[in-house]
Amino acid sequence: MTATLLVLVALAQAGCGAAGSGPGRLPPLAPGLRIVANVVRCDRGARRFCGRELVVAASGTASARGGATALMAAERAALVRAGWRPSGGQIAGDASAASRGGRRYISYGPAAIDLAAIGKGNLRRATRTVAALRREVARHAAALSMLVETGTG
Repeated sequence: MTATLLVLVALAQAGCGAAGSGPGRLPPLAPGLRIVANVVRCDRGARRFCGRELVVAASGTASARGGATALMAAERAALVRAGWRPSGGQIAGDASAASRGGRRYISYGPAAIDLAAIGKGNLRRATRTVAALRREVARHAAALSMLVETGTG
Protein backbone atom coordinates (compact mmCIF):
# COMPACT_ATOMS: atom_id res chain seq x y z
CA MET A 1 0.00 0.00 0.00
CA THR A 2 2.84 2.41 0.77
CA ALA A 3 4.41 1.82 -2.66
CA THR A 4 1.07 2.54 -4.35
CA LEU A 5 0.70 5.77 -2.41
CA LEU A 6 4.24 6.86 -3.36
CA VAL A 7 3.54 6.16 -7.03
CA LEU A 8 0.32 8.20 -6.92
CA VAL A 9 2.06 11.14 -5.24
CA ALA A 10 4.91 11.01 -7.77
CA LEU A 11 2.47 10.96 -10.69
CA ALA A 12 0.51 13.89 -9.26
CA GLN A 13 3.67 15.95 -8.81
CA ALA A 14 4.99 15.04 -12.24
CA GLY A 15 1.73 16.19 -13.81
CA CYS A 16 2.33 19.71 -12.61
CA GLY A 17 5.39 20.12 -14.78
CA ALA A 18 4.58 17.72 -17.59
CA ALA A 19 3.98 18.75 -21.19
CA GLY A 20 4.61 22.45 -20.61
CA SER A 21 2.00 22.75 -17.87
CA GLY A 22 4.49 23.70 -15.15
CA PRO A 23 5.20 27.20 -13.91
CA GLY A 24 8.22 27.54 -16.18
CA ARG A 25 10.86 30.22 -15.93
CA LEU A 26 10.63 33.23 -13.68
CA PRO A 27 9.00 36.31 -15.22
CA PRO A 28 11.06 39.37 -16.15
CA LEU A 29 11.84 41.30 -12.97
CA ALA A 30 12.65 44.98 -12.62
CA PRO A 31 16.31 45.75 -11.85
CA GLY A 32 17.08 45.64 -8.14
CA LEU A 33 14.29 43.21 -7.21
CA ARG A 34 15.24 40.09 -5.30
CA ILE A 35 13.03 37.06 -4.71
CA VAL A 36 12.27 36.46 -1.03
CA ALA A 37 9.69 33.69 -1.61
CA ASN A 38 9.09 31.35 -4.56
CA VAL A 39 6.28 28.84 -4.06
CA VAL A 40 5.22 26.49 -6.87
CA ARG A 41 1.52 25.62 -6.75
CA CYS A 42 -0.59 23.39 -8.94
CA ASP A 43 -4.37 23.10 -8.74
CA ARG A 44 -6.01 20.15 -10.41
CA GLY A 45 -9.55 21.19 -9.45
CA ALA A 46 -12.16 22.99 -11.54
CA ARG A 47 -9.72 25.82 -12.33
CA ARG A 48 -6.65 23.84 -13.38
CA PHE A 49 -3.35 25.69 -13.37
CA CYS A 50 0.28 25.48 -12.42
CA GLY A 51 2.05 28.56 -11.28
CA ARG A 52 4.43 30.36 -8.98
CA GLU A 53 3.65 32.65 -6.13
CA LEU A 54 6.52 35.10 -5.71
CA VAL A 55 7.29 37.74 -3.15
CA VAL A 56 9.93 40.15 -4.41
CA ALA A 57 11.53 43.04 -2.56
CA ALA A 58 13.61 46.01 -3.69
CA SER A 59 17.20 46.04 -2.56
CA GLY A 60 18.56 49.57 -2.28
CA THR A 61 17.39 50.89 -5.65
CA ALA A 62 15.67 54.14 -6.53
CA SER A 63 12.49 52.08 -6.88
CA ALA A 64 12.79 51.06 -3.23
CA ARG A 65 12.81 54.70 -2.16
CA GLY A 66 9.74 55.38 -4.31
CA GLY A 67 7.71 52.69 -2.52
CA ALA A 68 5.06 50.47 -4.03
CA THR A 69 4.09 52.91 -6.80
CA ALA A 70 7.65 53.07 -8.11
CA LEU A 71 8.05 49.28 -7.86
CA MET A 72 4.83 48.73 -9.80
CA ALA A 73 6.01 51.14 -12.54
CA ALA A 74 9.47 49.54 -12.68
CA GLU A 75 7.98 46.03 -12.96
CA ARG A 76 5.56 47.13 -15.67
CA ALA A 77 8.46 48.63 -17.64
CA ALA A 78 10.49 45.40 -17.28
CA LEU A 79 7.55 43.32 -18.54
CA VAL A 80 6.88 45.66 -21.49
CA ARG A 81 10.59 45.59 -22.46
CA ALA A 82 10.37 41.79 -22.51
CA GLY A 83 7.35 41.90 -24.83
CA TRP A 84 4.62 41.22 -22.29
CA ARG A 85 1.21 42.92 -22.78
CA PRO A 86 0.09 44.80 -19.62
CA SER A 87 -3.50 45.01 -18.35
CA GLY A 88 -5.49 45.41 -15.12
CA GLY A 89 -5.00 43.19 -12.09
CA GLN A 90 -7.15 40.73 -10.18
CA ILE A 91 -7.98 43.30 -7.49
CA ALA A 92 -7.86 47.11 -7.20
CA GLY A 93 -4.25 48.27 -6.94
CA ASP A 94 -2.83 45.26 -8.80
CA ALA A 95 -1.72 44.96 -12.43
CA SER A 96 -1.21 42.05 -14.79
CA ALA A 97 0.48 41.15 -18.06
CA ALA A 98 0.49 38.32 -20.57
CA SER A 99 3.60 37.05 -22.33
CA ARG A 100 3.91 36.92 -26.10
CA GLY A 101 1.47 34.35 -27.39
CA GLY A 102 -0.34 34.24 -24.04
CA ARG A 103 1.73 31.32 -22.78
CA ARG A 104 2.22 32.88 -19.36
CA TYR A 105 0.28 35.37 -17.25
CA ILE A 106 1.41 37.43 -14.27
CA SER A 107 -0.65 39.33 -11.73
CA TYR A 108 1.29 41.55 -9.34
CA GLY A 109 0.64 44.14 -6.70
CA PRO A 110 2.02 45.83 -3.60
CA ALA A 111 2.59 43.36 -0.77
CA ALA A 112 0.38 45.30 1.67
CA ILE A 113 -2.56 45.49 -0.76
CA ASP A 114 -2.39 41.79 -1.60
CA LEU A 115 -2.02 40.85 2.07
CA ALA A 116 -5.17 42.86 2.89
CA ALA A 117 -7.02 41.16 0.01
CA ILE A 118 -5.92 37.74 1.29
CA GLY A 119 -7.22 38.67 4.75
CA LYS A 120 -10.61 39.57 3.24
CA GLY A 121 -10.75 36.34 1.23
CA ASN A 122 -10.42 38.09 -2.16
CA LEU A 123 -7.11 36.37 -2.99
CA ARG A 124 -5.77 32.94 -2.09
CA ARG A 125 -2.09 32.27 -1.54
CA ALA A 126 -0.03 29.50 0.01
CA THR A 127 0.81 29.70 3.71
CA ARG A 128 4.52 30.24 2.93
CA THR A 129 3.66 33.11 0.58
CA VAL A 130 1.44 34.77 3.18
CA ALA A 131 4.20 34.45 5.79
CA ALA A 132 6.72 36.11 3.43
CA LEU A 133 4.26 38.92 2.65
CA ARG A 134 3.71 39.50 6.36
CA ARG A 135 7.47 39.66 6.99
CA GLU A 136 8.03 42.20 4.21
CA VAL A 137 5.08 44.36 5.30
CA ALA A 138 6.26 44.26 8.94
CA ARG A 139 9.74 45.39 7.78
CA HIS A 140 8.09 48.25 5.84
CA ALA A 141 9.94 46.92 2.79
CA ALA A 142 9.12 47.97 -0.76
CA ALA A 143 7.79 44.59 -1.94
CA LEU A 144 5.47 43.07 -4.50
CA SER A 145 3.34 39.95 -4.48
CA MET A 146 3.22 38.06 -7.80
CA LEU A 147 1.29 35.15 -9.24
CA VAL A 148 2.70 33.66 -12.46
CA GLU A 149 0.57 31.10 -14.29
CA THR A 150 0.81 29.16 -17.51
CA GLY A 151 -1.66 30.30 -20.14
CA THR A 152 -3.64 28.62 -22.87
CA GLY A 153 -1.63 30.18 -25.74
